[in-house]
Amino acid sequence: MYRARVMGFNKNNMPNDDPQKNAKHRRELLRKAIKRNENKKKDSDKTTPVSANEIKKLRQQLSKYEKRVNSLQSQNKKSLQKCKAIKQENYRLRKENRESRLNTRQAEQESEQLKADFQKKLDALNLKNFREGKINNWLDQHKTNDIENLTNYVDHLTDRYEQNE
Repeated sequence: MYRARVMGFNKNNMPNDDPQKNAKHRRELLRKAIKRNENKKKDSDKTTPVSANEIKKLRQQLSKYEKRVNSLQSQNKKSLQKCKAIKQENYRLRKENRESRLNTRQAEQESEQLKADFQKKLDALNLKNFREGKINNWLDQHKTNDIENLTNYVDHLTDRYEQNE
C-alpha cells in the first residue's frame, strides 16, 4: 500500500465492491507504475553522441564563463573595499565635524565670557575717568590749590556716589 501511495495512488482510487477486485486493481496500478518507471529509465539511458568539436566549444565557453565569474568576483571585492574605505572616511569626517562643533561652541562661550569681563573693566575705567573729570572740572572752576578743600570735595563726591549706588 505504501508503494502505491508514493506513486500517486491511494485507497480512494480503488473500487470497493469486493476484495478480489481491489487486489486486482492494486496489481494493475503497480504494474503501470513500474512500467512508467522503466520507460523513464530507458529515456534517461539514451545518450546522444557528442562530437569532439562540440566538447571543445563547451569547454571554451565554460572557461570563458569561469573567467568572467572570477573577474566579477574581483570587481566585487574591490567595490567592497572601496565601500569600506568610504564608510571609514565618512565616520572620520563625522567625528571631526562633531569635535569642530564642540570646539566652536566652547570658543563662543569663552569669547562671550571675555567680552563680559572686558565690558566690566571698561565700565570701571569709564566711571573712574568720569570721577576724575568731575574733580578736574571743580578744580578748574575754583582755581584753588588748597589740599584741604580738595580732600573735602573728594569725600563729598565719594559719599554722593555711594548713595547713588
